[in-house]
Amino acid sequence: MRIEDYQRWGLFEWLFEQNGLLIGAAVALIASVLGFVACYLVSTARYGPSEGFYNVTKVIYELFARDLPDPFQAYMPLPD
Repeated sequence: MRIEDYQRWGLFEWLFEQNGLLIGAAVALIASVLGFVACYLVSTARYGPSEGFYNVTKVIYELFARDLPDPFQAYMPLPD
């Protein structure tokens, strides 16, 4: 089987005209939500419902507080 030129998609065409970017973002969002729910269920089984919720929200908070870069830190000079 031979692929003709009209059957090929360029990167821009695949991302925006065939909704590849939107589908990829939706898959990533669904996978992260399912991951958080699975972690909540495991943590609930080990520590109880309130501690399970606290552990999962602590992980989400640390994602934003520690793992993602601080946009203001790049503009502030470091002390000597």
